[in-house]
Amino acid sequence: MPTQAHKSGCNPLRRTRANNLPSNALNIRAAASILSLGLPTLSEALHMHLFNNCQNRDHKQRYGTKAFYDLNTTGHQATLANDLQRGDQCIVASVPTRGRVKFDWYRYTRDGLRPCDTDHRCRVLFGVPIRSETLTRTAAINDGLYANFFDKLGRFKQRSVLRI
Repeated sequence: MPTQAHKSGCNPLRRTRANNLPSNALNIRAAASILSLGLPTLSEALHMHLFNNCQNRDHKQRYGTKAFYDLNTTGHQATLANDLQRGDQCIVASVPTRGRVKFDWYRYTRDGLRPCDTDHRCRVLFGVPIRSETLTRTAAINDGLYANFFDKLGRFKQRSVLRI
């Protein structure tokens, strides 16, 4: 679950609807999932950044082949993902077709300011692609790691960036 407190308070034993496990159990399942992919430490597995791209913005086309996400430099988005460090794991979720969710994994390398489609500059995140997988929405909602992208009703959370 994200490290930010929920409106109802931060209760580590809050049950989730997806699988009726305490939220800390979801984090343990997520960490086990990540560690099975060969990441070197549990610490790295527990500090991942999740990016919601359910609007399907094509960052590679806009900013170059290593671009994986962009954020506004003003307003709320300017406060997000400011703690990224070179080598951090990032997952970007997008919706290629109805009923399916694509998860692209990157190792963060840097960010930079670029013109974007709003006549402003955007902070663009760049990284090395690690892997990609596409799941049904139901499978993603029930996955120990990917469930963090969804609310209790199975909808994408409205947050652009989550950290687990």
